[in-house]
Parts: sequence; structure tokens; C-alpha cells
Amino acid sequence: MKHLVLALCAVCLAFSVAACGGGGAASAGPVPSISVESASSGTSPGEASAESGPDRLTKAEYLAQAQAICFAATERFGAATAAMTVRDLGRWHRAAVRFSEEALGKLRALRPPVADLATVDREYSLSEQEIDVLRQVATASFAGDIARVEDLNDERIDLTHQRDLLRYLPGECPVSLPA
Repeated sequence: MKHLVLALCAVCLAFSVAACGGGGAASAGPVPSISVESASSGTSPGEASAESGPDRLTKAEYLAQAQAICFAATERFGAATAAMTVRDLGRWHRAAVRFSEEALGKLRALRPPVADLATVDREYSLSEQEIDVLRQVATASFAGDIARVEDLNDERIDLTHQRDLLRYLPGECPVSLPA
């Protein structure tokens, strides 16, 4: 029973943080609109293309566009989940999956500097793993398996910490979720 109460308290805190936007990104006004090219380069889903060209972004350009994508996704996620309660744990995680996948898809369409591809690919891979865990948490939540939810949340936090060690992408990428 103690674990259930702790899990429910953690979820309530997570909902509160998510509703505020979560990741500490300052809300400095509207998110600038950006043009994102189509991801039709023939690379696998988690990889960026190593080919260089005139449309290759500088690191500053890539990070600015990545931040705009992720900030916008986090804002939409916060708005979509703001009214959810602890009973909506599964729906909250499904929304986290949806908005994270959307943002990651847009990030993949960007062309980071060739020198940074290995780091970017590693962050994409960790993000994909985190999204998979979020999907599993949603399933466990709908099944009422609180022990599995707790284990998976620990796994997600570990993946978040691994991404924090790389921290090439802005902290709210692909979507800022509470740890």
C-alpha cells in the first residue's frame, strides 16, 4: 500500500510539473516558426545523414531549431495533459509518447553538423528507448500493474540521466518530462 501511495504522489507531482512545461525552459514568448525539410534522405530512423551540403546546419542553427521544435512540443504536451488526474496515468504516458515521437521525427529532419552526427545519433537512440519505455508504462498503467510502472519509471529516469551526460540537444528535447 505504501508503494501505491508513493507512486500516486509521484504521478501527481509529474502531472503538476508537466502542466507547467517541465524542463525549465523559459517561456520567452511565442516559439518561432521554422521550416523543416522532409526526412527523405534514406537514412535509418535513428540516424542523421553524414552527407554534407549547402543545407547542412551549423551547430548553432541546429540547436536553435531543435530547441524551437522541442519547446513547442513540450508546450503542446503540457496543454494536452494539464487537466489530467492520477486516474489518467495511462493517457498521460500515451500523450508523452505521441508528442515525443512527433518532436523526434522533426529533429531527425534537421541536418546537424557532420562533426556532431555520432553524438546526435546517440541522443536520438536514447530518446527512442525512452519513448519505448513510456509506451510500456502506458500499457502497464492501463493494466493496473503499479509495480511494473514503478520499475519502468526507474528505467526511464536512467535513460534520461544517460542523455543528460551527452547533453548535446537542449534539455527539453524531444519533450520535457519530469524525472
